[in-house]
Amino acid sequence: MIMLLFCNVISANSIDNKNQHSNIEQKAENNVYEDWEVERYENLVRYSTHGKVVHGHRFGWIKKAGNCDRDILATSLSTQKENKNRLYNFEGDSIDLRVNFPQAEGEDPAIINTDLVGVFDLATLKIAFFGNFVQGRMFDSLMAYFNTIKIEVTNPHKIYFDVPSDEFSLNGYVAAKLKAQELCEGIVKTTSL
Repeated sequence: MIMLLFCNVISANSIDNKNQHSNIEQKAENNVYEDWEVERYENLVRYSTHGKVVHGHRFGWIKKAGNCDRDILATSLSTQKENKNRLYNFEGDSIDLRVNFPQAEGEDPAIINTDLVGVFDLATLKIAFFGNFVQGRMFDSLMAYFNTIKIEVTNPHKIYFDVPSDEFSLNGYVAAKLKAQELCEGIVKTTSL
């Protein structure tokens, strides 16, 4: 269910509301590459992995048909914290995430500027979806080189998360990205015939 909500939210910025639900219903493929999964929806491909601390946390990227060389952050973190309802106040706002690679000892974490695309309810949880950050070549190279990435919500928003950071395996990232590219380009070819 989280996965379906996730795709619905991420696609909201790039697809009109009429087509949102068909993206979820028309899930066509699901491929697993070590710790990463690749999922194809109507005109989107997501490749992602689950958190090591909280399995329901997801870190990954979206490719949209017609723009397959662009990878857009698609990450979700959940919270049960008492003040979690205040997250709704920040929907659409820019929120910084601290990113580091634990294997890169002595290196300072990087800050990436993302948007809080949406906040949704799941039982007693609030699920925060972060996106609208475009992956650059350096970021991609680091993800291909290291085997773990750590993502952390920064202050002042960190106080709304009971688990504000998580680590994600990068084992299978390169294969998943290649498959996502293939599937994305396949969508473009299919729709252009």
